[in-house]
Amino acid sequence: MADVDEFLNIHAGDGMIADLIAAAPGADGFAIPWRMFGNAGVVGFGDKPILEQFTKAAPEALLWPWRAVQYKSLYKQSSRYERLGVHRPKPVKSADNGDWVDGNGAPLPDNPNVFQYTTAPRYGLAQINHSALGAMESFLVKIARGKPNHTGDPIDLSYWSDRNFAQVDDTRILRHQPSVAALVAQIRADPEVDRLHHASVAWRKARIGALLKTAEGHDMVARLRQMPATRVLDMSEQQALLHGLMRIKTAERRGK
Repeated sequence: MADVDEFLNIHAGDGMIADLIAAAPGADGFAIPWRMFGNAGVVGFGDKPILEQFTKAAPEALLWPWRAVQYKSLYKQSSRYERLGVHRPKPVKSADNGDWVDGNGAPLPDNPNVFQYTTAPRYGLAQINHSALGAMESFLVKIARGKPNHTGDPIDLSYWSDRNFAQVDDTRILRHQPSVAALVAQIRADPEVDRLHHASVAWRKARIGALLKTAEGHDMVARLRQMPATRVLDMSEQQALLHGLMRIKTAERRGK
């Protein structure tokens, strides 16, 4: 289960799904952690692969912000699961999740939590390269669209701040770029697919142009250009913020 800005990056073996499964053959599911890939100063939208444009990411040791330490799932279809979920499948009532492992291949606790709170390395076998921001100009389109699964929640500078990590160079997924490029060329050899691609690029450029002509769009890009990459807090600060949030959430649940 992955979105179009999420890319499965397998480190085991040759980086194929078969290599990941072979590393933990008894697993019913893999909880593969996000690794946030920030904007890294890219201003303009370009018609070129995301994987080549955005190669700076968050460090492995990260607890805060809490949104940055979620995961997506790769799992065996089973009668224990009722339906898909945004991050992991929903089990039928009274059923457990089966034997799941994390991004290192270590056992995952059987709970509904979709966060991986750890200060240890988390990407031993695989990670999800999450390029949630894209170019600054493209971010205007994202703001105008809103969140697909929480349409009432605004996308704003807080969304940017929670995701714009660019502390570590990580180009490991580019070992697949030649085969990806060959497959893309094969798909776009279909005239209708190629026409639709060019039409979508033209639409995005026109949408960006219209948004940049508004005061809100102009000012937003100006602010983004002024902002550095999100600072990684000292681990003690991250732990304090996370523990504080947990206390608040616990108090809210007790108050309901």
